[in-house]
Amino acid sequence: MLHDIFLQSRAEKQLRILQKRAKTRYEKVMNRLKELAQDPENESIPLQDPYFFGLRRMKAGEDRVKFQLCKECRLNPAIAKLRQCVDCGDIPENGIKVFDIIHRSSAYKKHRR
Repeated sequence: MLHDIFLQSRAEKQLRILQKRAKTRYEKVMNRLKELAQDPENESIPLQDPYFFGLRRMKAGEDRVKFQLCKECRLNPAIAKLRQCVDCGDIPENGIKVFDIIHRSSAYKKHRR
């Protein structure tokens, strides 16, 4: 089943920056997002840090993509409360919300969410 990917504004901005400044990295991220849409659970791992509760990550070359599976959020009210997605009702059950696309050197710092 193909999943729908929804980029949050931060992820969209980071993707535009990569497209202008680092075309190779941009292409790797785009290819990985296509793979993610095919099989998100096998292409990613859940983040263990409580600060990133409910999020998953996927490697895309030098970059890390942080995202959430909407079906996991809907099954766990604690995740839904933490993420406070205002557009949850507009996103289908097979949705994937991408929050962050960031270089691996700063992907897991506490000030990032």
